[in-house]
Amino acid sequence: PDRQLPLNAKPEVRAIWELCAGGYLSVAEVAAYLSLPVGVTRLLLTDLADQGHLLRRAAPPPAQAADRALIEKVLHGLQTRLA
Repeated sequence: PDRQLPLNAKPEVRAIWELCAGGYLSVAEVAAYLSLPVGVTRLLLTDLADQGHLLRRAAPPPAQAADRALIEKVLHGLQTRLA
């Protein structure tokens, strides 16, 4: 991505760009940090990405659910040792 924004970039665009320079954030996180509506934030992020100022990344896959039986065995083992 380009490391320079145009000098005439709007303040909210510059704020988004600076915030995202520190790492990957979701649209909702950016909106919350900057107190902007999610829809507006999504449009501004899309514009920045389309202009080559930001990279888009797919959301990370959700964590696998823990095996309940395994957790119960561990819990039982701990309870047995601590009893």
